[in-house]
Amino acid sequence: MINGDIIQIGKLIDKSYEEKNEKALYDCISSAESIRDNCNTPDDLAVLEYYIGNAWADLDKIRSSTSQGLWAYNRNEHINAIKSFRRCVSTNNISDHIRKNIFLQAYTNLGNMFSVSGRIIYAIECWKNALEIEPTFGMAGCNYGHGLIYYASYLYDTNHEALVLRHAYRLLRTYSSQPNIPKEAQTVFDSGVEAIKKKLGESFLSKRNEFKKYSLGKTDQEKSYKKWVLDNGLFLNPLNDLFFDTAIAHDVTSLPSMLVRDFSAPVFQGFYNQIKQEYLTARYLFYCYEHELSGEGIHFSDKGRCLVDTFDYPQYGFRYEQLKNSFKMLYSLFDKIGYFLNEYLRLGKDKNKVYFKNVWYRNNQIDPNIEGLNNNPLRGLYFLSKDLFSNDGKDMEYLEVADPDAKRIYDLRNNLEHKYCKIHWFKLDETEGDLCNDTLAFSVTEFELSEKTFRLLRYIREAVIYLSLSVHVEEKKLHKNVEVAIPLFLSDYDN
Repeated sequence: MINGDIIQIGKLIDKSYEEKNEKALYDCISSAESIRDNCNTPDDLAVLEYYIGNAWADLDKIRSSTSQGLWAYNRNEHINAIKSFRRCVSTNNISDHIRKNIFLQAYTNLGNMFSVSGRIIYAIECWKNALEIEPTFGMAGCNYGHGLIYYASYLYDTNHEALVLRHAYRLLRTYSSQPNIPKEAQTVFDSGVEAIKKKLGESFLSKRNEFKKYSLGKTDQEKSYKKWVLDNGLFLNPLNDLFFDTAIAHDVTSLPSMLVRDFSAPVFQGFYNQIKQEYLTARYLFYCYEHELSGEGIHFSDKGRCLVDTFDYPQYGFRYEQLKNSFKMLYSLFDKIGYFLNEYLRLGKDKNKVYFKNVWYRNNQIDPNIEGLNNNPLRGLYFLSKDLFSNDGKDMEYLEVADPDAKRIYDLRNNLEHKYCKIHWFKLDETEGDLCNDTLAFSVTEFELSEKTFRLLRYIREAVIYLSLSVHVEEKKLHKNVEVAIPLFLSDYDN
């Protein structure tokens, strides 16, 4: 049984939103936060955080009703809602009833919040998490479909746009017939269905997705690698968020058509090529560590080495260096993306001092030159940066909820790149004595480093796609203001 005081707070939040009473919603949040530390069970805590998230989300809806408010980057209510919903779904040892009811709705709401934030790829994960709990949950399925309409609108490839819209159409048609969808939401979802139907026509929408089957490679090694990438949704291809057919197994995301004032060198295309190639290489290095090198024993390049035993079970070898290099390569791409944004958006920041964590700010506030662009994929990049880097105390609180290990990931990168990091089979017990306690080394288990590297793979894929879509949004604005442009075609790089 959930604490009665918590249930009462939930009812008051619903009533306050119906009345659009901001003060009452703030009072509900204060009451809820005052009893947070006194929750007796994980179920109580999860429900309380869910209610707090709802209250913040309700306030966000009320306060961002103007177009200016909707595009603001640091809407405190929006950010606080994300924190609360994340606290909810990270609660451990909850009952199956709470998972099937509260987590189900919290994941749905979290997806909605991140869709608005521009992080549609992460939002898709949240909606899928909800549907994994309850495959027939209408609000998760409909919000998923509705979110894909916006995703499609940012794609520069019209074929991709049509396929994503058809997927959205089917989700909306399937889930809008489920019970318990509010009338107001039903109207929004129905209008989405009609908009897609008008754009694509019923003939196209009624066709099945009949992707042509392609070979994944000439060798078993290549086929295994590409199947792993495809199954894990790691191709630089927006369709790999939705489909896992062999036709999707290509890293097709690039920069869209761009306007330049003169016949200057295609510097941004070259820069994006480099970012993309480094991601692909880091991805394969991780795969090699996890699959191709895992059962080999000592790699031939390590034979004949002379290393001493330091009594603390360290992991040395070519395989572990592949893992380290994958991590370092991935992490370095964040700052390259920050540098790209500074140059492309002409933000004017010092080239030697611009990084992914600070490119967004001017005088410790969101740079108005960024916020004023009304570019949702760009905002997605900003919210991705908030999951990784702290700019002030509030950011640190958000960061600790988003990823409690974010600071450790930063320290891990710093030690891998500049100091001394030692991989161990298992977490060392520091009480075992000085002989096994390497005070110079930053210790990390193989499992932890592997898990964090895979997480970086997903982050970087997300960032590289958002970067392309951000440029597309800006280029569409430029094309509207140009009457005549002379095309210059760039051929594909010869593989």
